Amino acid sequence: MVTSKTTTTPESTSAQEAKPRKKAVRKSTKVKLPEGLIPIEEETWLLAPLTLTLMRHNYTSVQNKVLMSILEGLQNILRQMLNQPGVNKLADIQRGEIANEKGGLSFNLDFRTFGIDRNHYNELRSSLKMLPSIPVEIPFKSKEGKHYRKVTSLCDVYIPEEKYKTYVVVHIDKEVAEKLVSFELGWHRLGKEVVTSSNNKYTQRIYMYITAWTRVGRSIMSSQELRKWLQLEDKYREFRKLAARVLDPAQKELEELARAGYCDCYFTYQKKYTGYKKAGEPDAIEFKIMKSPKLMNQEEQNVYERQYLQLQDMLMKHFGFTQREIESLMRRINEHNINEMFAKVSTIYMMVKNDKEGEIKDIKAYVFKAMDNFLRETEMDLFVEEIND
Repeated sequence: MVTSKTTTTPESTSAQEAKPRKKAVRKSTKVKLPEGLIPIEEETWLLAPLTLTLMRHNYTSVQNKVLMSILEGLQNILRQMLNQPGVNKLADIQRGEIANEKGGLSFNLDFRTFGIDRNHYNELRSSLKMLPSIPVEIPFKSKEGKHYRKVTSLCDVYIPEEKYKTYVVVHIDKEVAEKLVSFELGWHRLGKEVVTSSNNKYTQRIYMYITAWTRVGRSIMSSQELRKWLQLEDKYREFRKLAARVLDPAQKELEELARAGYCDCYFTYQKKYTGYKKAGEPDAIEFKIMKSPKLMNQEEQNVYERQYLQLQDMLMKHFGFTQREIESLMRRINEHNINEMFAKVSTIYMMVKNDKEGEIKDIKAYVFKAMDNFLRETEMDLFVEEIND
């Protein structure tokens, strides 16, 4: 008996089984590095007052790049003020085409300094036009010692009307300029190209922040202050969304850049709670700041080279070794034994210095023998380790 119900024949079943299944595609968590990156050793290092770093604003990534070019234009005066405390030479930076009788800073900035492709110059002009209308909040301390937030705009922008002119004139009012170049809150250095190579405005901002605490290795900012600083008080109300959209992408990008040798530092973060609360909006964020592995290796090499030179100097200055005698010993010294050798020679120096009775007749021979014996011991230890491995 035939029914209207459809049945599956063996042939159709085998056809279904033969049909290849689509493989589940796992999304890559690796950040794609931007083009035009500069290795750490070729980076343009800028001196940055902490006042500028902690300035609150809601600039786009393009406008953050403009901020870097403005900071680069301030480098001469910042270095002068750092080397000559109390000397304020704002009047020296009046090189722009638009002079201002009220003083302040005025200078021309070529579009090429912004790290933006020529094809995006129209977007750059639009971003520049918006710059004077975006409020910024600058930390301000009165003469009486009271703390305020000065709400203003960063600068006035003059854009030439000629179609093919690729520069802009920037003028910063005197009162704002004096705060921007102030070292009252401290200063730090940052890599310009790290900021200009990224198109994530939060990566740019957080990088500027963590560079100020690289030496300390950590920094804590209240959750409320973090939101104010990034102008996110009314956005990403749930912290998990703020983490997913702001902190996590910045953390991943900076770590990728640092491990590849294009950024001097990166960070991880932890949520901090007080009392019994263990979820939701944290009371504070603790940033743990790490140096780039490549930079760490370079610093270790620099330390080794300094110790190497100091050791040679000690042998020549205190024990009268010739250059040939020094070289016969120094060729056996490396990164693994230099710390111990440095300590050994320092100990020998104190022994010789305290030898009031003159028991050591030939100081040079005594030192050479002691160093040679010590090196033989360390070389034997290393040989034994290699056999055991």
